[in-house]
Amino acid sequence: EATPFLKSLTDNPLAREIMEKLRYYEEGAEKGYYEDVYVVNRFGAIVAQSRKADHYRHDNEPWWKRVQKNGGACVCEIEYDEKDGHFHLGEAIRVNDRGGAFIGAIVVSLDLDRMLAAFKKAIVSKGRPSFGYKLVSADGRGLFSDEEHKLREDLSGTKLFKSIKGDSGYFLVQGDDPGEGGELFAYSRLRGHNRLSRFGWTLLVEYPLDLVHAPAAGLKKILLWVLSAVTLAAVLASYLISKSISKGIDALGEAAKSIGEGDYDARISMASKDEVAGLARTFNAMAERLKEAVESRDLEIAERKRGEEKILQMAYYDTLTGLPNRTLFFDRLNQVTAWGKRHTRLAAVVFLDLDSFKTINDSFGHDVGDWILTEVAGRLKKTHREYDTVARFGGDEFMLLLNGIGHRENAVNIIKNILSVMKEPFNRDGQEFFVTCSAGISMFPDDGLDAVTLVKNADTAMYRAKDDGKSGYRFFAPEMNAAAVERIMLENRLHRALEYGEFEVWYQPQVDASTLEF
Repeated sequence: EATPFLKSLTDNPLAREIMEKLRYYEEGAEKGYYEDVYVVNRFGAIVAQSRKADHYRHDNEPWWKRVQKNGGACVCEIEYDEKDGHFHLGEAIRVNDRGGAFIGAIVVSLDLDRMLAAFKKAIVSKGRPSFGYKLVSADGRGLFSDEEHKLREDLSGTKLFKSIKGDSGYFLVQGDDPGEGGELFAYSRLRGHNRLSRFGWTLLVEYPLDLVHAPAAGLKKILLWVLSAVTLAAVLASYLISKSISKGIDALGEAAKSIGEGDYDARISMASKDEVAGLARTFNAMAERLKEAVESRDLEIAERKRGEEKILQMAYYDTLTGLPNRTLFFDRLNQVTAWGKRHTRLAAVVFLDLDSFKTINDSFGHDVGDWILTEVAGRLKKTHREYDTVARFGGDEFMLLLNGIGHRENAVNIIKNILSVMKEPFNRDGQEFFVTCSAGISMFPDDGLDAVTLVKNADTAMYRAKDDGKSGYRFFAPEMNAAAVERIMLENRLHRALEYGEFEVWYQPQVDASTLEF
């Protein structure tokens, strides 16, 4: 069905006026040969038309530049329609404004078979036999001929075209070979045929000189019938050839359309050995090369995409567990804090550390240690919500980002579930390993407004959980930072205490309990 835009092209005042004119000619005594008329603006877009067109842009057509550059009219295209068995010709007429500037074109589609019938009728009605005829456009292109379908043949440089001077007249063309008779041509600009004079077309009627000078009318009649039969045979042969060529061109068009839509296996099969078949073979070879090029391109794109995905995986995911790494975790945490500041949403950052993992790693080797880390990652994936993030921070440290938890109690329930799951033994080849974990929790926005602060405070809370007996969890509290800072300062002072003489030696006496002697 036509879109509202395409429908508007046939439903506007200009289109209605065009269709009214076409009906006038169609309903006249002589059936007209206008098939379609449409108006194109200076940008190549149709603004009005009598029938639905296949497309409404013409600025990419080969004839468009000729219309813009030259005045008058020019041939657009000549096509054979298998439905009605007729040839159709498109003619574009340049339209200028009052200052002579190009503002668009009127494109007319004509039925050449009907037009030719009208020409024959007009010639015969004048009582003169017509042995040959040519229809020539204003720019010297052969539109139709009784000899053969040399459609759009360029006649502009021939003596035939150069001999056409005024609106009508006669001229003689001598043969190139000695003794060869010449031909007399009568020509007339088209005037009375449904206002075709504006196209600048000329009809040429050909008379052999030997027939013109023949004294016997009977001989004329005999030659007329002979030449008419030859002419009819030539027209029929050219029609069949044109139809064969048209089918080949249609097959080429369909194959090209299929390739344009992505079917690179489209090929043309022709049993003939003419020029069109040669063109089909060339087309098939080109299509095969195009298919190979597209497949090579697709393979290259797939390889590049896999390489990019691998780089992305290495940049943002842990190679051992497949969990997001530190970089991706901070990126998501920054997004959550930015969103939470605007929408006042709670989030929790959980710092998880495996208890006594170093002992297992040193006792059983790194293979067992890596296996336990992957098993821990698998359990964590099953316990967190779909929209939360579980990441491996490094070593035996894991991070959880609980987004939009609503209340602290919701975070507690999730952590308790994780701690419970982690208490289950890990079994490898009949050997059981018990690995628990400690968790520290910091809340956004209460315990920090940025990612670095939230992670640092969750880490502090995790160490408090370890100090309190491991396999537990603690929420961050401000006093934890004070104790941690005091411990760090004490450790720093101890490094310089001996150098600065700040140690005092105190002795504790040893007493013999039985004798009470020192």
